[in-house]
Amino acid sequence: MAFQGTHDVQKHGSKAWRQRLLVSPFQKVKAGTLLLINAKTLKAGENTYKAKNNIHAKIEGRVKIGKGKIFIQPMADLH
Repeated sequence: MAFQGTHDVQKHGSKAWRQRLLVSPFQKVKAGTLLLINAKTLKAGENTYKAKNNIHAKIEGRVKIGKGKIFIQPMADLH
């Protein structure tokens, strides 16, 4: 009899999206930069857009991740 796994990612809160993240938090990015590949659990937030199943930056700024979303903080807000 084959083993049937009971591994449920949703219950223990795995951060599997970190493996598909191409930038680090607080990193400066330019417009159009690919931020996340195969975005299923992390949503596109402010100043980002979803193309196919990837998340890209709309504007130049810093990457922020919080509350299940990835968003870009504009460079003007940083000074």
